[in-house]
Amino acid sequence: MSRRVRRAAGLPLLVALLILSGCGAGGFGGGGDREEPKTSISNYVALGDGFAAGPYLGKVTDANCLRTANNYPVQVAKAIGANTVTDVSCTGAGTRALAHKYKAAATKKELPAQIDAVTSDTDLVTLGIGITDRDLINVMFRMCLELPCGPDEVLPKPVQTQLKLYGEDLTSAVRTLQDKAPKAYIVLVGYPQIVATGDSCAKLPKVSAAQLDAATLVLKAVNDTLRSAAQQTGSAYVNVAAISANHSACSDDPWVNGFKSVKGKSKAYHPRAAEQAAVAAAIADQVRSR
Repeated sequence: MSRRVRRAAGLPLLVALLILSGCGAGGFGGGGDREEPKTSISNYVALGDGFAAGPYLGKVTDANCLRTANNYPVQVAKAIGANTVTDVSCTGAGTRALAHKYKAAATKKELPAQIDAVTSDTDLVTLGIGITDRDLINVMFRMCLELPCGPDEVLPKPVQTQLKLYGEDLTSAVRTLQDKAPKAYIVLVGYPQIVATGDSCAKLPKVSAAQLDAATLVLKAVNDTLRSAAQQTGSAYVNVAAISANHSACSDDPWVNGFKSVKGKSKAYHPRAAEQAAVAAAIADQVRSR
């Protein structure tokens, strides 16, 4: 039998196999019932503090929370093509705001618990919170002035206790999210590099090198707590500290503001536009690869 004849004889079998397999993306005969692609997100809910709300990074969409139109939840929703996005992130919100009513830092208006925005139809939740608990974001720059900092990277006991309670509250909140939205993909979002070891510039408060090292240690502990909560609950974690390496407040290309707030323009230690864009891209990649 010639090579041409052998090829022709194999065509019916090939066609049959293609029909049975649906021919990949389109298939034949209407394609039948197929699962939606993993990147399909119908209802996205964003929870968190100012590192999600993005204060002063564009048009204000919520004055109570200094939430803006260029924050990472908005960018994530566009990147993944979410049908709806409910963003309740709020500048100044602490972990308690997840499960309890709280007052907005900007206006003192009482707001509902952030978890109330999550429903059984929610299929994506992003959550980044904790650094503003008990004003930790500012305490970390002065704690060695008020509390004795131990040697060998040992944080003061009150700070250690606070971090332990934060971890317990965070893990409990994530489990509540899983109960409310059992089909949701949950992504815990870490914090960026605010200060790096050895940093010293006008954008940071005038404190000792040891105090700056302690601040770095606190931020690492907060990120470790977020990562641990993700591991304990089977959630995803986005390592923003790694993404933002070499972009601390004192760097040549800072992704976060320094210690001075400028009313209507910037919030101390909070993210800049470049950080929000990078975080949004990382979250979108995480969602696509789930």
